[in-house]
Amino acid sequence: MHSFFQDFVRDDEGNIISCKMHDIVHNLVQILTQNECLFMKNNEFKGSKVRHLTAWEFRDANSICSANNMRTLRTNAKYIVGLFHQIACLRALDLRRSNITILPPENNLKRLPETITNLYNLQTLMLDWCTNLCELPQGMGKLVNLRHLGIKYTDKLEFLPQGIGRMRSLRTLSKFIVGGGWNIGELKNLKLHQRKLEIMNLEKVTNKDEAMEAQLKNESYLRDLQLFFK
Repeated sequence: MHSFFQDFVRDDEGNIISCKMHDIVHNLVQILTQNECLFMKNNEFKGSKVRHLTAWEFRDANSICSANNMRTLRTNAKYIVGLFHQIACLRALDLRRSNITILPPENNLKRLPETITNLYNLQTLMLDWCTNLCELPQGMGKLVNLRHLGIKYTDKLEFLPQGIGRMRSLRTLSKFIVGGGWNIGELKNLKLHQRKLEIMNLEKVTNKDEAMEAQLKNESYLRDLQLFFK
């Protein structure tokens, strides 16, 4: 792999998050995946068979609804919000650093609409660096197939919806936020497979017994535990 890719960038856990490839390799990959992958920079979308789409700053969001087999969507475009009910085939949705707006239009992403919970097949939802995000949909528990929820660097997010406790498929969760109806003991119900976990608002844990109930000693994958108090 290293002969094709270079300049690897890793996250805090050592996972590769980006890299560069030689122009020749890039052109070859584009040819081989032209019917499956598309990177779109403007309003033109002509790819009903596309399965993986990266789209920046496009206005005609309705055009992507023709891609009935789309599995991955990576975008920062605010116009996609109202179409979640039309792209139920999605497996992965990447809204990192998103400028999606609900109301008012001049603000960055503050809350996700409940319609996102109609993406029943969704397995990955990335919301890292949505720095104004303060609320997740209360119906998150409907996303029963969700395996990965990325909420790094979302400092304004003050609580998690209680429905997350019903996500038996969830394997990675950037951080657990105590409060809003959640106590730290509910961590034991999440079967997380990750090396790093942040636990926020520990000042809301009132006694030792409540802390012990989290059963963190049973998290065999955990190597880095970060605890935060306000």
